[in-house]
Amino acid sequence: MDNLYKFHLEKLKPEQLKKVQKLVEKFHKENEITSLPISFVGDTSKARFDNKLFHKVDEYEVPNDQKAYYNIAKAFYDLFKNNLEEAGSITSSLEKSRYKGFVDPVRLMAEKDKVSLMQFRKVYDFLKTSDFWKKNILSTNKLRKQIPTLLIQANGESNKTANIGTGAKNITQDYIEKIKREISGDFTS
Repeated sequence: MDNLYKFHLEKLKPEQLKKVQKLVEKFHKENEITSLPISFVGDTSKARFDNKLFHKVDEYEVPNDQKAYYNIAKAFYDLFKNNLEEAGSITSSLEKSRYKGFVDPVRLMAEKDKVSLMQFRKVYDFLKTSDFWKKNILSTNKLRKQIPTLLIQANGESNKTANIGTGAKNITQDYIEKIKREISGDFTS
């Protein structure tokens, strides 16, 4: 372990914890330290951490087992914010997103829905360019609900040039529903 110090949070009161964190941040800023050489050990701050505003969470605060989900969620947060600003809309609703509510849907997509990193990237790229979807997907909850449809459409966009002149038929709604069922593991009908 590369950490120089350990603080046992279960022995600190919330106001003491905030003081320690602020002192550490100040020290790091003053000394231009980019990585945090301190390990905060304990689980008493988990509830406060889960309820913390997502955009106020720093990567060093995120437990190692959640870093991948956090990084994916952060990329989508930045994309959603950019899409809102590009449309001339307000971002206050997005900025009220809590850590747990924003990261959990990403975790569930990866663990339960078996969405791969490549699929996340494909949807991310698609949401940057799709005029319709960039206005309609502004949270990771909505992303989770729509990811099968987004993947189908993103795959359709990437295959569009390959299908020109091949006589490819339009994708029907029944076909989209069939793909959704297959993605969710329902192979009936």
